Amino acid sequence: MAGMTKKIGKLFYAGEQFLDNAAADPEASALLATRGIDADVLAEGQALYDDAKSAVAASAAGYAAQLQATDDYLEAFDASWEETQDLARILAEVYQGQTEALVLLGLHKRRDESTGESEIAWPRAKSLITYLPWARNLYARLAEPEFAETVARFGYPAEEIATMAGRVETVSDLDDAQERAKAHARQSTVERDAAVAAFKAWLDQQTVVARVAFRGKKRLLQLLGLR
Repeated sequence: MAGMTKKIGKLFYAGEQFLDNAAADPEASALLATRGIDADVLAEGQALYDDAKSAVAASAAGYAAQLQATDDYLEAFDASWEETQDLARILAEVYQGQTEALVLLGLHKRRDESTGESEIAWPRAKSLITYLPWARNLYARLAEPEFAETVARFGYPAEEIATMAGRVETVSDLDDAQERAKAHARQSTVERDAAVAAFKAWLDQQTVVARVAFRGKKRLLQLLGLR
């Protein structure tokens, strides 16, 4: 899970209580200093805490960016998929019986020798891996003169075919973008975990020392959240 978690939230609350009160309370500061927890050590802890909070925020932002990138990709893929499916249905009807043309368009599966008709096939499962090469071939073929004139009569002039081909490339670009966003989100979460772990290790060590320093000091133990 990216960003803030309940466990991290509890750690930050404990850390804030320890750092703020250890520095603000004179008696606490004096006793901690006798055990080596001086201003420099507290400054180190504050820096680790700040780094951890920044890393949590970066992880949350990375996850949000990943979700947006995926939404953008899926929206573009849905639109391109639907319009290309509609076009393929028209082409299958227009070129039925013209095996060579159907093969070039990626719409031919097999020929029924008894009727001369082709069994039509094109990607029906919504998979980018199969869609991209098929759609690229389809639009490249439809830009050729032998097909361009025919499809123009059915409401697909050359300009529209070029635009639809461009939307296929947009889908590919957005898929690349979402993969980069996923990688960034994963890395930001790794960095978050490392920063949080570093602060937790520091806090765990100092709380052990503080319990020794504050033995019998109920007020100070409560003040720093140690009981």
